[in-house]
Amino acid sequence: MNFPIGARLKEERNRLGLTQEEFARLSGATRRTQTNYENDSRSPDADYLSAIAKAGADVGYLLTGVRSNKPNIQAKGLEDYPEVGAALVLDVMQFVDTWLYESELKMPPPKKAEMVKLLCKMLVRRDRERGQMSNLEENSARLGEYVDVLKTAST
Repeated sequence: MNFPIGARLKEERNRLGLTQEEFARLSGATRRTQTNYENDSRSPDADYLSAIAKAGADVGYLLTGVRSNKPNIQAKGLEDYPEVGAALVLDVMQFVDTWLYESELKMPPPKKAEMVKLLCKMLVRRDRERGQMSNLEENSARLGEYVDVLKTAST
């Protein structure tokens, strides 16, 4: 990710009432890494963003600069899927990035964004059919089954 979010990250940390050290501990980062993120010396990765989303940070605000009253990221095309929150989007992004890297494939960012939305919709539809929300391990297993969708999209 190549965009400055340091000031918003610091603002979000302060909104949550946490010190850099406390925020770093929640995210699994070191205090030095947290400082680098807040100074825009380094850009946060998907693991970090996922961890702070689970800790209550508004990742949508960090990424876009627009604060939402809703805890979920509402992207165009996901209006009918309120279950798609920041944590799910980040988990799917991480899965797609890892899969592309391991498969030595590349996908243009707009196509990757559409792929992430599609995979999120597929996971939510499956959860709706089952009548329950799945956990990260179940989602990871299901995403592994969707590799054919990724293969088609990456060509």
